[in-house]
Amino acid sequence: MAQAPRDQNQVPVLLAIDDVTGLPRPLLTDAAGNLLIVAAGGGGFSTCVRAYRNTSTQSIPATTNTVIVFNAENFDAASEFSTSTGLFTAANTGHYQVSMNISIISPTVDTSYLIKIQKNGVDWSKTVVVASGGGSNAAVAFTDIVSLSATDTVGVVAYFLNAKSVQNGIDESFVSISRVT
Repeated sequence: MAQAPRDQNQVPVLLAIDDVTGLPRPLLTDAAGNLLIVAAGGGGFSTCVRAYRNTSTQSIPATTNTVIVFNAENFDAASEFSTSTGLFTAANTGHYQVSMNISIISPTVDTSYLIKIQKNGVDWSKTVVVASGGGSNAAVAFTDIVSLSATDTVGVVAYFLNAKSVQNGIDESFVSISRVT
């Protein structure tokens, strides 16, 4: 990364090359250390969120769509993620990449576990894992791009055929959301 020129009234700015446009893009942090990403062409700040399940496991009842509540954040520059509801609310219209890892505690062998991305409470996409072997957690990693309008919401939803719990931990069950266009 190269450092951008500055005068005595500016703070240092690190530059990265945008993979899509090939143009330099400044990387900044706010006073709290939250990562702020400036959109290519200087068009303002984009979303950059990472949240995780922190304080305890979350019980998922059988055959019930249940929003996974990621109750702690690593960063949320624009305050778009609610750690009390587990929902992301877009501040701006655009395309958002939603990536997650969900750790299911002691899944039942030969049972399907669905993890979904919901937009405004409606299924957008899903992935299924079938547990094959006992005694350990099953990890579900999943990524998709969701088209959102300002104020649309996104949630990560679990639907299990039998009641299980989602493991807590910064490296166990987490979501990251970034605006890509």
